[in-house]
Amino acid sequence: MDFRIELYKIFKIVVEEKSITNASKKLNISQPAVTKHVHNLENALNIKLFERTNKGLNLTNAGRKIYGEIKEPILALECIYKKYSGCKEINLGIHATILSKIISKK
Repeated sequence: MDFRIELYKIFKIVVEEKSITNASKKLNISQPAVTKHVHNLENALNIKLFERTNKGLNLTNAGRKIYGEIKEPILALECIYKKYSGCKEINLGIHATILSKIISKK
C-alpha cells in the first residue's frame, strides 16, 4: 500500500480546479506531472478517479467518494503545516525557455 498524501492533495486540487491545466498552474508543476500523479493515485488505489472526455474531466462515482473523504483531512493537514512550520508560502515560476538560455550561456 502506498499512501502518499501529496497524491491526494494533487487529486483534490484537480477536482476543485476542474482541469489538469488549472491544477498545474495552481501547483506550479507541469501538466504531464499532474497527469502522472493522478495516474499514480489511480494505480495505487486500483480504481479510476476520472472519466476523460473531449470536454474535460468528470469524476467517477469512486472519485466523488474519495474526494468527499479526503477533502477535510487534506485541508486540516495544510492548516497544521502552515500553523506550525513557520513557513510562509512563496511560489516561484520560471519558463523552461528562460532556464535553458541561462544554462546554455554558462
